[in-house]
Amino acid sequence: MQCANLRADRGLGHYWERQFCVLAARRGNFIMLHQSGREQAATGFYLAGREWRRVILPDVTLWSPRRNCCEHHEVKHKEPLRARDHAGSPGYYGLEHYRFEALLEFARRTGTDVHYTIHNHRLAGGRGSRVNSIDHWFTANVRDLDGKSRWRSFAQSWVNGESRTVEICYWPEILFQPLSEHFASNGPAPAGGGLALASTGPEIQLAA
Repeated sequence: MQCANLRADRGLGHYWERQFCVLAARRGNFIMLHQSGREQAATGFYLAGREWRRVILPDVTLWSPRRNCCEHHEVKHKEPLRARDHAGSPGYYGLEHYRFEALLEFARRTGTDVHYTIHNHRLAGGRGSRVNSIDHWFTANVRDLDGKSRWRSFAQSWVNGESRTVEICYWPEILFQPLSEHFASNGPAPAGGGLALASTGPEIQLAA
């Protein structure tokens, strides 16, 4: 059952990574998918003195010819969690602490923008919905989230194909801006923008 759940979770996650790529490519971005279709996480390396250090890569890199720069996105398909003891509180988006630290380290080492990007399936009609509207997507720069998690807990998560208990950080959803606003801040979409894709994993199909 665990293997079946892992395959299902990965399949759903990869599907929404690709749907994010569809929206981004329509804005004229060149897309690089790093994690989709892989059994083990894609990683990058740097030298710290004489020691090699490994950093897990974000899910997707967007290259913008219009701005001559790139940005990176960690993409999740989830809904905001409500605090059990605060029924009227805003929702919170969670992420594994080790994963967030890796995104921060990647941002520091590369000097590029790294975003935590959410497809809110509550707005889309449920976890199994296939409706892909940009109005259901939200994003935040990880540098802006650093030091602003409101609470933490421990929960089960997949780590290298195994279910483990890990620390989860939670941020209020008000820290995340609509993805449409983020894309708009990068300039207008080009006329007739098409799909461009490079994948560092096995070959995948990307459907618009």
